[in-house]
Amino acid sequence: RFRVSKVPPPIHVESEPNDAVSNADTPALTLSEGGRSGEVLGYLRIADDTGDTFFLGTLTPGTRIAARLRAPVDSSLVPVLSIRDASGTIVQTTNPGEIEIGYLIPEGAPGAYYATVGAESGAGLFAQYLLGLDLTDTEPPMILGDTLPVEGSESTEIVDRFSLTFSE
Repeated sequence: RFRVSKVPPPIHVESEPNDAVSNADTPALTLSEGGRSGEVLGYLRIADDTGDTFFLGTLTPGTRIAARLRAPVDSSLVPVLSIRDASGTIVQTTNPGEIEIGYLIPEGAPGAYYATVGAESGAGLFAQYLLGLDLTDTEPPMILGDTLPVEGSESTEIVDRFSLTFSE
């Protein structure tokens, strides 16, 4: 038995092996107002015990990760979605069969994050899925520092350049 999947661009197709943070796929995410988004087509083969893992990027506190799963009518997959940190530790997971997950990166926890699609049951040739990913920056950047003269002071120097330091 075999299956043929026709995938229109810009949907990314997962590759094997992508079963851990060390060999995660990096999906093509496009910029949108306030964030990035994209879709990945994949399937969980019978021997795919740990699922498919996708690198979402190095993210800052206040970034909201949202993932949703769709599957064709004949998909046998009973999914489990997870969000993992840089060490591979699960920071958020769903119950079997739930098709949406969300996670807000907390203060003090910037770093690499990953989304994983696993199977509670139904892995095999017809365990297809379409994973939608949305990364939204919920906190606008702030100016943390500058090289301008102190506010309210007078200066006789000509300022021909200056630099700013942002929170992200």
